[in-house]
Amino acid sequence: MNYERQDIGPPATNDQIAELEKRFGTTLPTELAGMLRESNGVTLWRDPKEVQILSTHEMGGYFECYGFSKWMPDAIPFTMDGGGNFLTLRRGGEQAVYVVASGNLGWDDAVKLSETILGFLQDARCPSDYLHER
Repeated sequence: MNYERQDIGPPATNDQIAELEKRFGTTLPTELAGMLRESNGVTLWRDPKEVQILSTHEMGGYFECYGFSKWMPDAIPFTMDGGGNFLTLRRGGEQAVYVVASGNLGWDDAVKLSETILGFLQDARCPSDYLHER
């Protein structure tokens, strides 16, 4: 994948991951839990794409402060793209990654990027490109 990387925090503990899973009422996808176990928050960039995988604390905090609890209550916001967009997963076992503008939350406005987190990371395009194609 050849991303530059800046770790933001130490690896997440099993307790931190379990607390996040309890908060969202679901088991995190293996890919996301694995990333958090490497670094509890990390910025990845490869021209022109930059993404910040949120820490366990930020995921829960952004869910509340951005209004996901009202507009997309079954979302798990796990990444920001540096352009005002969130990447989310949908609770209920689906592994697909969606992009949604932070100022226009809702599944009707979200765009599916990939079936998996790894698939999204392998794609060279920026998340905002998908929103502009609508």
